[in-house]
Amino acid sequence: MNEYREAIYTTMFNALRHDARRKILFLLSRGDRSFTDLYETLGITSSYLTYHLEALDGLIRKSHSAYTLSSNGRTAVDIMNKVERPHRPTSMQINMLYGEGNLSKPLLGLLLIALLIVTGLYMNLQRTYASQLNTLEEKDSVIASLNTELSTKKDLSGLELICRILGARITSFYTLSYTYGSKQNLRAIEKNSALVFYAPEDGLTLKIELLCYLPEGAYLPVTVQEGIAPEYEMRPQIVSEEVASHVHKEYQSPVIASWNVTNADQELLVSLDAMGWYTISLTGQIRVSRQDGAYVDLGWLDHDLWADTEPAKMWANCQLLKNGEATLFVIDMR
Repeated sequence: MNEYREAIYTTMFNALRHDARRKILFLLSRGDRSFTDLYETLGITSSYLTYHLEALDGLIRKSHSAYTLSSNGRTAVDIMNKVERPHRPTSMQINMLYGEGNLSKPLLGLLLIALLIVTGLYMNLQRTYASQLNTLEEKDSVIASLNTELSTKKDLSGLELICRILGARITSFYTLSYTYGSKQNLRAIEKNSALVFYAPEDGLTLKIELLCYLPEGAYLPVTVQEGIAPEYEMRPQIVSEEVASHVHKEYQSPVIASWNVTNADQELLVSLDAMGWYTISLTGQIRVSRQDGAYVDLGWLDHDLWADTEPAKMWANCQLLKNGEATLFVIDMR
């Protein structure tokens, strides 16, 4: 019983010191309110309102689709009414103070001076209380914001396990780059032109923002493949031909999206239906053979076109989006 009373006192104190919670109690003292009514009247975010309603547990009850005051909540409202609506003296008290010579003028003067002093102290305490209350409300707002952000994050233990096993890392943003075609070096190619990443949830969207400088008539075949394209295990076999007594086999992960990008900045979006591994390549489909390892088919290159140009460059900023907002994903650093 003592623990129950302590919990009620704690809830009541936390409610009375917070302006938003006092407003909720006042609104409910005038009648039951739905969540929507409270949301529209208070003008705060839904997550912030939910946070305060949970903090008022014990002072309010939810019945069907409406919130109502409990007996403890009505007691809290009575306390607020006494604090926020100053007590007015009765006619008897007024007569005792001012009537028919009950008090001498010197004593009345002392009482007035004492009243002024007490009023000054009270106003000072009110200012201090208001300052501390603002500080507490700011902290509550930060806590509510953090709780909202935390509730949108999935358990990252699975991602962390993948990172430890593969030497991968968790990020929300990654940039690929590619350089090709130079008067000095026709095959000057940057290695950071492909990315293997893990989508931790179903239904995410891959966003690729491209910035490129290409010679006229040239393009780059940006490709998204399902799975870890540089590996041949468990991939569909696409080429199998016998050379002398040797059977040459090639494998390729399924291509789910591809674009021939010209000299124009673009934003590419790809829906990833299932969680799992995916591969982005700025140079076309990645294929794998047991003899030669991973490679891309450079048949799209026109060496005559590229030979006499300045280096062509492309940058690709990659993000995963959930409901339009960037979310975390794993990139394979191998």
